[in-house]
Amino acid sequence: MFGTAGEGSKNPVANDWFTMTVKMRWVNKDWKVESYSQKDGPAPVNSDNTASTADEIAKAVQQYGGFTYAR
Repeated sequence: MFGTAGEGSKNPVANDWFTMTVKMRWVNKDWKVESYSQKDGPAPVNSDNTASTADEIAKAVQQYGGFTYAR
């Protein structure tokens, strides 16, 4: 999910589905990212669920502390 929730937002909350491949290497007793790539999909089939409103997203951020990887 990405975007900005709230009245007057010019960047509405949306979602994106992608697959990320990360190549790791064991160095000095720790894993290090050597390289990564990203490609589109797979994306789920759209359901009959109505998209959440900006207000619902903003309340979820307040209640759950937001999304740890994107705010």
